[in-house]
Amino acid sequence: MRALLSQPSARTRDYVAWLNGTPVGAIEVFVGSKCAGIHGLSVTERYQGRGIASALIERACIDIRVLGAERIGLLASTEGRRLYVRRGFHEVARFGYWYRSFQRDC
Repeated sequence: MRALLSQPSARTRDYVAWLNGTPVGAIEVFVGSKCAGIHGLSVTERYQGRGIASALIERACIDIRVLGAERIGLLASTEGRRLYVRRGFHEVARFGYWYRSFQRDC
């Protein structure tokens, strides 16, 4: 999460939730001219269930609105479905993707 803070970009914004000097959650936002995308939401397991993910999404959505985006896409797993619905998102598509690791013994 510290790495997110060290690489600023004009089109992406990274948000990190801190608790007593410890990063406990993060989310990344891509901002286009009229649309924005949210992805990479994560909260460390120890701090899940405390509203951190909800606060990260809310903060990102507020900033996105201020920047003038009219729509927000959320790329996420179904694991956080209840959270996303409570924050006003609705599912428009599902897709699968493949991942390949170059590490041995995976």
